[in-house]
Amino acid sequence: MDLGPNFSVTGSLAPILWLTALRRDGIEVPAWSFLKLGVMATLPALAAALAAVALGANL
Repeated sequence: MDLGPNFSVTGSLAPILWLTALRRDGIEVPAWSFLKLGVMATLPALAAALAAVALGANL
């Protein structure tokens, strides 16, 4: 699992390409907004995945 693209624009090439495509269509997404949304989506998903692994290991 690669968390870099979910937290920052420069974490991988995919967010940079998406932001470039959005800007070309006149939609601006500030880096701070990208980071906030990435943290809000990634941390709960990571916690759920870790909990599932922990629970699965105890079965």
